[in-house]
Amino acid sequence: MQVTVHGIGIVGAFGSGIDAFSEALTRKETRTRSVVVQSSRGPMEMPSYRADTTPIEEFIPRGSLRRVDHYARMALLAASLALKDAGAVEIDRSRLGIIVATGYGASATTSAFLDSFINTGDAFSSPTYFSNSVHNAAAAHISILLKATGPCLTVSQFGLSLPSALLTAIRWLEGDRVDYVLLGGVDEYCDILGYCWWRFFGEWGKTPLEPFSLERQSAIPGEGAAFFVLSGPRRNAAPYCHIVDVRTGNVEDEIPSLSENGLFVVGADGHKRCGKSYRAFVGNRSRAVSFTPAYGSFPTNNAFDMAAGALILRRNKTFNPLYAYPQSGPEKHFPHEEIDSLECLKVDAEGDFGIITLSRT
Repeated sequence: MQVTVHGIGIVGAFGSGIDAFSEALTRKETRTRSVVVQSSRGPMEMPSYRADTTPIEEFIPRGSLRRVDHYARMALLAASLALKDAGAVEIDRSRLGIIVATGYGASATTSAFLDSFINTGDAFSSPTYFSNSVHNAAAAHISILLKATGPCLTVSQFGLSLPSALLTAIRWLEGDRVDYVLLGGVDEYCDILGYCWWRFFGEWGKTPLEPFSLERQSAIPGEGAAFFVLSGPRRNAAPYCHIVDVRTGNVEDEIPSLSENGLFVVGADGHKRCGKSYRAFVGNRSRAVSFTPAYGSFPTNNAFDMAAGALILRRNKTFNPLYAYPQSGPEKHFPHEEIDSLECLKVDAEGDFGIITLSRT
């Protein structure tokens, strides 16, 4: 089934909204800020990509946000921006489904709840932390505060969370369970994640995030949310693009045939363990690009890749990529010929992959 993308909402280290995101895709500098990681060697300052959710107050009254944590606020802001961006289509919110894809989930709030339980006992542990730590909390906040009463689901399959969520959205639309699906990926940086990163990878950020330096570790943790308003093909409002295929698998089983001359938006985000699998797909292709230095490394950053792909198709030309394979750097440009389709590729450390094919027509 062909699925239509009507609206995009996005928030990350670059700011919020399509304009800020578009600018970030061509900007040389990246917007990281320091975080303090508590290691066995004491406090250490490291860079990370952090998101500001202040603009959410344009959509949700401040009083309604008192018990909404940062993770859910990112999802709420991106979801609200996506609905605003799709304002040309009429949406019956009783027929609007919600699917949130996440790798880390509400890790920060879950950790805070456990701390409150350990420090004060079960009688005095925080009910607010508890309610925000449950798996579907962010999706529930979106449903309640945006008054969307269709089916509501959270999908967590680490790097493949977004492709898995898309497959579910397609089934909902095929089965006429909903008219539209508000689908997005969201992940949050937190202190416990920073500690885990330090234990696995040591110090990071000594060099910039370089997605196609596949032999070394250059990943820098990030956070953010990217949401899409999706429908079946019968909707006739001017769309960004269409999702025509979603494939998942493992490189050890097979590498599916890909277009020889097509454009690939690659989710390589500086993890050395993923380098071998990415190379199996990309090979010597010169039309593979990555925009991950604009938003950082986290499990659902392929939602940002998909947003970049949708913008490329709507513009009918590529952004001049800062990182292209096999040559990296701002001097690498692609001809501005018409681009009818592209593929967004994400591979994890175990060789599992997700490929989302977008088409302009």
